[in-house]
Amino acid sequence: MPPRRGGGRRTRRSEEESRAGSDDDAQVDDVTRQIVGPYMIRIKRKLAAAV
Repeated sequence: MPPRRGGGRRTRRSEEESRAGSDDDAQVDDVTRQIVGPYMIRIKRKLAAAV
């Protein structure tokens, strides 16, 4: 598959945005937790059972 062209962020973040983070970052973190959360619970249970 060929690489995408023209992708990526087009605007620079200001110093304030860099320090404070952005709403987009918070939304990404929330979605990541929703997706990964159930898998992490299973892994933790398996590790606990193996001990």
